[in-house]
Amino acid sequence: KYICIVGSWTAACEHPRFRLDFTDGEDLARKEFPHHAASLRNGFFMSNFLGAAKTVKGANSIFTPLKDTRFASIDPDDIGHTGAAVLRSAPYGDADGKWDEELKIVNVSGPETTSYDEVASILSELLGREIRAVGVSLQQAEGGMRASGMDDHEIEFVVALVPFMLDGSANIEARFPDVEQWTGRRSTIRAFLE
Repeated sequence: KYICIVGSWTAACEHPRFRLDFTDGEDLARKEFPHHAASLRNGFFMSNFLGAAKTVKGANSIFTPLKDTRFASIDPDDIGHTGAAVLRSAPYGDADGKWDEELKIVNVSGPETTSYDEVASILSELLGREIRAVGVSLQQAEGGMRASGMDDHEIEFVVALVPFMLDGSANIEARFPDVEQWTGRRSTIRAFLE
């Protein structure tokens, strides 16, 4: 009777790539399950930092075009817990059995903002050796993603996303209280990396 989709805050950014990946899904949920669907608009996944594992191991470095960008990153486990809590809160027993919103939007982010420099510092401490965050151009990052064997679909998404992240329109620093309100969880990047 109720559904919860895993969306993204990129649904709010105007770009054909994000429409295909996220906005169309929200539109479909709104149309097919009006007042019975929720979308978890997730921020930057903490697990995205794991994509640098090879260069951390081989070069003691994280290469990124987003070196000076801050993220309110989210632990993927918190996404699942939030989705479950949202579905448990659905108005099953109410007279009309519907959420007030045509599509319930739940913004999902971590409780703190983090930079790549801070992630490198935490990794340095955990690994017992110096790890550096190294700024590279978007073109260099794209070449590195291709060389690592990353899927073309993922590469195209990242290449489309980075300019929104750099100019601030993606609002990736926004911290929303929704995860803690729904679940009581406050997962930090340090706890995730440990």
